Amino acid sequence: MRHTLTAVLLCIIGEVVQLISGVAELGFLVEYVSTPVVSGFTSAAAFTVTSSQIKSLLGLQYVSYTT
Repeated sequence: MRHTLTAVLLCIIGEVVQLISGVAELGFLVEYVSTPVVSGFTSAAAFTVTSSQIKSLLGLQYVSYTT
């Protein structure tokens, strides 16, 4: 339950930051981010999503141990 609340809170904070940036018209700052950085971020996001779906795709089950 705690992880869910943390994820929701992070989404809300991210949206507030995005709204403030939009209202303040800070979109021009994206031009200062280099293409390799954007490409790396996009590739990492794609890898994260893909690797998290492998278990479901292959029908694997595993036992998680909590400490």
